[in-house]
Amino acid sequence: MAAAAFLLVAAGAAEAQVQHPAYVRALAELHHAQAQLEIEPPGASPDINVQQAKEQIGKAIKDIADTLDGDGKIAPSHTLVKASWDRRECLQQALELLDQAHDSIELRQQDSYWKGLKANDAQDHVAAAKKEIQRALEGTK
Repeated sequence: MAAAAFLLVAAGAAEAQVQHPAYVRALAELHHAQAQLEIEPPGASPDINVQQAKEQIGKAIKDIADTLDGDGKIAPSHTLVKASWDRRECLQQALELLDQAHDSIELRQQDSYWKGLKANDAQDHVAAAKKEIQRALEGTK
């Protein structure tokens, strides 16, 4: 029974990838950006701006996943982060990924059916995350 449920979820995720590649790409970019924000220098205290950016990215991921399948059950992608990058490089990479995610969402919303759905909220969360990362970058100078 559990195997059948897994196959249904996997089939739903595969269908979402075929029908909505821009949103699936945006999800991957958002997951990758979130992974970049997980890198913290040893002994450093947590950066409130980075924490808020991670929360906003999480909300954007949920909004897009809800738009795709109605229940947010799109499996997260697992991304690799370059261990050699310092904090500033990780923040800059996260910012670039958020720009790409914004563009991917925007591309999908050109289809009139998707306008006004939760992806609009996702765009707002992406913009808020970008502001928080920019504030964090200002603090790393």
